[in-house]
Amino acid sequence: VLSSDNLVALYPNCKVEWEGQPLQVLTYNKDFRERNFLENIPGVFTLGEASVDAIKEIEGLAAQRDECDRKLRTANANVAKREEEIKALANERQERLWKNVFKKNEEFKMCLKGFMYKHTFEARILELLRSEIPEIIPTVEDLRNRYKVLFASESTPLVLEPLPEFIGLAEALADITNGQIWTRRIVGSDDVPIADLIKRLDIIDWVSRGKQLLQPDSDVCPFCQRKTIDQNFRNQLEAFFDENFVKDTERLSYLQRKYIELKDEGDVYFKEIIHLSESKLVDKLNVELFSTVTQLIREALMSNIDIMLSKIKNPGLKVAFKDITEYVNHLQKIIDSTNQAIKEHNLMVENISSEKDALKNDVWNYLTSLAASEVVSIQKSIKGKEIAKENHMKDASALLHT
Repeated sequence: VLSSDNLVALYPNCKVEWEGQPLQVLTYNKDFRERNFLENIPGVFTLGEASVDAIKEIEGLAAQRDECDRKLRTANANVAKREEEIKALANERQERLWKNVFKKNEEFKMCLKGFMYKHTFEARILELLRSEIPEIIPTVEDLRNRYKVLFASESTPLVLEPLPEFIGLAEALADITNGQIWTRRIVGSDDVPIADLIKRLDIIDWVSRGKQLLQPDSDVCPFCQRKTIDQNFRNQLEAFFDENFVKDTERLSYLQRKYIELKDEGDVYFKEIIHLSESKLVDKLNVELFSTVTQLIREALMSNIDIMLSKIKNPGLKVAFKDITEYVNHLQKIIDSTNQAIKEHNLMVENISSEKDALKNDVWNYLTSLAASEVVSIQKSIKGKEIAKENHMKDASALLHT
């Protein structure tokens, strides 16, 4: 170490001028400086022999600190990035649910009250997805039919009367056509001379028709226009077409009239049901199928009326009618199905409060089943991002406690 006096002696041509009170200056040689300093430092220092090692340790710790800071910034940046990705996926999920589930089923809005905003609807769906979805989900057609009854009208829905049965009318029609008189030949008496000829020639219907055309005071035959009709022939005709013949032919006419009355009654029945289908029975009656079957029944009944007329004109004929049993059975199935729908309707009306709650629950289950396919892939991606975010946060926490 050199003092000021020594410096003057060594460097006579150099001098130090002080402003004010001179300070003591100590100069360290190169060896001492290198042993105690890593770099030139201005000013005055008094350092021990261990200073270099301490500086090296400090510099090492500083480097570790810088590396730790870099890793912490990376971890925090990764956390922020995962949060942005999760947010983007959540927005996509919300939009999908709103567009593909809510908007496409907005017809059930009375069941969705309280959840008609994007975020509330999404929250409700996610809540239901966390629970178990029922295995059996009602069809959208079933939901619509129930919704129309319970919510479509502001007034309380009405109890409906079941459709009257057609089977009774059909049985009455069948009783007429099943009568033996239609398959029995109606012929005159055997106790008159002309009976044998008429039956042998099988001209009973022709003679019967001629008797109807015969003028009371004329002896002219209505067919050949010759004067062949005398009182004796008239008497034989009256005896041949006896009381039994007259009663049977009158019976035929009566049965035809009764059959027509029942057919007309059926027409009124069909028209009334079609009218109801346009108002009270909307969505409960298969109108197209009902109209097809009833038209087939009408056509068969009209054909049977024509067959009856041919029997009346020709009592000796044996006739067979068109069977409407198959058509009636089809019609009865339609009526039974409609009445079952009416019964279910009436049960809903009688228990409207509980039925509304049940419908709301079914609507949400239906929407949740639709939503599952919309969000399953997004939920999987979000889960993966959340796990990655947690790992980054653990890394950051570990660095903070290093």
